[in-house]
Amino acid sequence: ARHRGRSLQPLLRRTHTGRGRDAECRLAGWRAPKRSRGGASAAPEGPQPPGDRRRRRNPRRRDHRDPRPRRRGHPAVKPEDLGQLMEKAREMQSRLGELQQELATRRFEGAAGGGMVTAVVTGALRVLEIRMEPSLLESGDRDMIQDLTAAAVNAALHHAQSMVQQELQRASAGMALPNLFEGETG
Repeated sequence: ARHRGRSLQPLLRRTHTGRGRDAECRLAGWRAPKRSRGGASAAPEGPQPPGDRRRRRNPRRRDHRDPRPRRRGHPAVKPEDLGQLMEKAREMQSRLGELQQELATRRFEGAAGGGMVTAVVTGALRVLEIRMEPSLLESGDRDMIQDLTAAAVNAALHHAQSMVQQELQRASAGMALPNLFEGETG
């Protein structure tokens, strides 16, 4: 077999059990000529190099995307619902801002060592004070003082974080959002 004066034999490598001209051409990186039913527009004889084929666009294929978006059913959010949703979001944002300011001024306590060390923090997680029993200081046990202080501060911070989280959840749960998907059936 020859193509444009070149022999195809060096290109043909039979590494699988493919049969016929199509298999040989695929192995060589060429494509087999189209088989036509005759007529003036018959395909040229012999295999064609891969760059020679022209790709036609098939408008029914999914990889040929239409630049216009397709509309399917009703929109998920109706325009009148969108206005209500935006108003609720603004309302919730202002409520949460007020709540955060209020919680930042609240004080939370944590204790360790049976109340020998007490730490006080704010809702903004800032340490305000640490109180220790005089008997603990008189003992002079430095390691125990450090451990109890760290435990009291961690307990106060944990208490503050859990209270802040509960308050924020309670405030956001009161905000009932409209049913955005009414009329949609799953």
